Amino acid sequence: PDLHRVGGRYPDEWQRAHLINPRDVVPESNMPAFPWLATTKAKDTVGVDIEKKMDVMRTYANVRGLPTYSDEEIKGAKAAIGDKTELDVLIAYLQGLGTALKNTK
Repeated sequence: PDLHRVGGRYPDEWQRAHLINPRDVVPESNMPAFPWLATTKAKDTVGVDIEKKMDVMRTYANVRGLPTYSDEEIKGAKAAIGDKTELDVLIAYLQGLGTALKNTK
């Protein structure tokens, strides 16, 4: 599916239900379920080296579409993740997809 502009199209709870068991919201879906995302802490996975990832992204920020992060944002990244689950951070990511696109015509 095209996820480039999915941000904001569905509410967080729809995204949550869809990721845990897609057929609960789209009966004909063949997408696999990802129930473990709701119990896996993001700080133990994506948060392990989040500062390094953000610093690399900042290095290449001149490439179209990559965000620029301040030193403060990078230093506060682990605290921002806190006790969120992988499901929480994935939903936040999905909700941001396509929302920063500018009309380039």
